[in-house]
Amino acid sequence: MSINLHIETLVLDGIDIQAHQTQTLSAALTAALETKLREQLPCQASTETLLPFTSNPYIKTYPISINRSQNASSIGERVGDAVYWGIRK
Repeated sequence: MSINLHIETLVLDGIDIQAHQTQTLSAALTAALETKLREQLPCQASTETLLPFTSNPYIKTYPISINRSQNASSIGERVGDAVYWGIRK
């Protein structure tokens, strides 16, 4: 199975991410999503599992708590997990 995911816009309200941190955040988000999707057993992967994503290009995730001391990589991991569970709804 091949999955292509394109995130055009990512809105993080209340988070101060500097321009030089976006690459780190993006890489961590991508890695978190890849890990979660690879952990999913092939028999669990179906179009029904990802149907909410394919039929609706907008994913609403559960709220996540991020404090100011977290770095871009940590924030990316948390956002990646939230996006994964948003796809799984």
